[in-house]
Formats: sequence, C-alpha cells, structure tokens
Amino acid sequence: MDSRMVRYFEKKKFMWDGSSYQSDEEAKKKEVEYKQKGFDVKRLYENGEYLIYTRREVKEVIVTNK
Repeated sequence: MDSRMVRYFEKKKFMWDGSSYQSDEEAKKKEVEYKQKGFDVKRLYENGEYLIYTRREVKEVIVTNK
C-alpha cells in the first residue's frame, strides 16, 4: 500500500485522490472541483509534486430491505 493513501489533519482522516499534480495551478483547480462537490480538501507540496487529500462526512444513511 502506498504510504500517501491516508493522512490525518487536525485529527481527521483524509484520503489521497490518487493523482500527482505537477503545478500548483493544476492542483488548485482540482481542489475547487472537490470543494464544489462538498468535500473538505487539503493540498500538499511534497517531493516535487502536489497532492490532494479529501474527506466528506456522511450526512444521511438510507437503508433499504431487499
């Protein structure tokens, strides 16, 4: 497993989106997309690449019987 998969920020679990971005502009653009979809986002610069970590809390659980 890739060590970048999970990170904790402020005691909250964030998951890496699986992509490496070469420029800050490219990473910021993706960050905005995630935020528009309701995700909390953290953007990091590490080892010459930008990484994005996201999380979203479950607001509603729907259970159906089959």
